[in-house]
Amino acid sequence: LELAPTIAETRWKTMSRIEDSMSEQTVIDAVQARSVKLGLDAELAARFARAQIDAGKIIQTARHREWAADTRVAPARDTTANVFQASTPEPEFSATMLRALRDAVTVLRRHGGRSLLDARAADLIHVGGPDLLAGQAALKPLYDIAG
Repeated sequence: LELAPTIAETRWKTMSRIEDSMSEQTVIDAVQARSVKLGLDAELAARFARAQIDAGKIIQTARHREWAADTRVAPARDTTANVFQASTPEPEFSATMLRALRDAVTVLRRHGGRSLLDARAADLIHVGGPDLLAGQAALKPLYDIAG
């Protein structure tokens, strides 16, 4: 989610669309393949990755709406951008992130995992509106497994 505002800006500047199912599926496929090698449930990893992508799109959409409504605050468009380009690629999920997810799953499934997740989420999410919705979407797969 830290990358979502930057991706929103890049996609705005290059007039790339936010939705790109082929790029998203490529990321999901890579996550599944990498997760198997790391001993992480591939379906859980895919749900987590999908949630991060969806959460990022919430933030990007909100930024694009804001900029469309008030172009004075919008980043300058790149006049050399290829308007026929479908989108910019989705960011990859690193092995480090997937190892952290794998390790977190063990902790979250224990008794009290939900309380721990609630506390950590409260530390990380201090906003409302679309950013809050994005945070909730990003954390949903973790809440689904938390004990």
